[in-house]
Amino acid sequence: DGVTFEPGWPERLLGLAPRFDGGDDGIVYIPKVNCSHRHDTMNLLAEAGVSGWLCIMAAHDGRDGILGFDTVDGGSLSYWPEVSLFRMAFDAIGNAIRRARLEGEKERLQASLQHARRMETIGTFASGIAHNFNNIVGAILGYAEMADARVPSGSRPAASLAEIRRAGERARELVEQILSFGRRGEGRRERVCLKTLIDETKSLLAASLPSHVKFEVSKAAEMAVVTGEPAQLQQVILNLCNNAAQAMKQPGCIALGIETHELSRPRPVGRSEVGPGRFTVISVSDPGPGMDEATLEQIFEPFFTTRPDGSGLGLATVREIVEQHGGAIAVQSRPGAGTRFDVWLPSGDPEEPQPAQHDPALRGAGETVLVIDTDRRRLLRYEEILAALGYEPVGFTELAEAIAACRAANARFDAALVCHLPGGSSLELAAALHDAVPDLPIILAAPSTRDLAMPSLKMSGITELVHHPLESAELAGALARSIVASARSGGSRRSARVS
Repeated sequence: DGVTFEPGWPERLLGLAPRFDGGDDGIVYIPKVNCSHRHDTMNLLAEAGVSGWLCIMAAHDGRDGILGFDTVDGGSLSYWPEVSLFRMAFDAIGNAIRRARLEGEKERLQASLQHARRMETIGTFASGIAHNFNNIVGAILGYAEMADARVPSGSRPAASLAEIRRAGERARELVEQILSFGRRGEGRRERVCLKTLIDETKSLLAASLPSHVKFEVSKAAEMAVVTGEPAQLQQVILNLCNNAAQAMKQPGCIALGIETHELSRPRPVGRSEVGPGRFTVISVSDPGPGMDEATLEQIFEPFFTTRPDGSGLGLATVREIVEQHGGAIAVQSRPGAGTRFDVWLPSGDPEEPQPAQHDPALRGAGETVLVIDTDRRRLLRYEEILAALGYEPVGFTELAEAIAACRAANARFDAALVCHLPGGSSLELAAALHDAVPDLPIILAAPSTRDLAMPSLKMSGITELVHHPLESAELAGALARSIVASARSGGSRRSARVS
């Protein structure tokens, strides 16, 4: 009684015990601690105030655990006849602990497998509707661009159309994420300035949040940068904020903050672990009713919802996106005390140069572009986009007609645009066109480019990839690059046609 151990003792024994010879039975018996020289291992026992020591090490691994008896009153330690019974008891305890650990690991793996199956089901379901959703987004973007050309620049209608186009472009990017959601493939990542992303998200939230809910961004880290896919990261913020707004029945404010943390060692966050390294934390807090423990355990499960009109996919999607980005998410909440979500994401280098953007000012000079799309209404819309960019579009809904037109006038077309075709035949169509006109640069428009291998693209004669539905700035850059590259490699097709 009244004797205290040195700080860190006996935890330090786990590393110290294997340095002593325990013999075949793994039992270290030191009746009296005597230090023969200053580098003797016995000094470590003496420094801890141990005068006699009996240590029974785990049978499988001495570092896994020990059963120790320390004499601390300066006397010697007698060897008890019951030591062999301690050996048996400790082995039984160790085996029970190992079984418990194996059972826990088995349960964790089973839960992970069930979660993976649920997310695969979600991915399959989402992919099934993605193509139809893609056509709707294409119509929104196409008509918004055509309307924008007919309204005065700087007017209120022009500003509204710009917001429609911005939201449509984000939706177009999300189609690509939806199509690959169940495949867990890592898509194209880029450096994302969170301040810029949040500023854009604020404008989207302004139109969707209820009137009694305010949105406030605390002083953000100006240079906070992460590596990821902007559309997915914006979806994380939108889902968390909309979730918070739907939970708030009384007037209040959703607070969003950004912090950076430098972790020297791994840190548990939610069900995952992050670090070491530099991380950016996005926090979303609300003063809503909060959640109890039972609800907190299920909120990230697919299809779990506390609202009659909820889908149960919002938070499940959030966690899936965050973990695919190498991060983790944690939640703090109590009934009546509001809720806070913390999203941890690996930070990028703020000094790296920003990637070059497509130049929206690129325009054609009357070059003729062959366009293939099986949907006639969509084809007409794309022809209008190309005409607005300064090109002369010639559209076809049948491959045979397009090939016949190319063969009838070999130098008629300066480039070809092959749009996405349901059923995955776009590459075959491009390959057939390439066989008919080998020197014609071909641009492929596809909702998802993740699974398109470079050898397949090269064999099909594809020189550029753009997103489908089409967006003017991206399409203009792809056309300009393709036509310039074609002129450099084999001479201008327009010059050949004129001469």
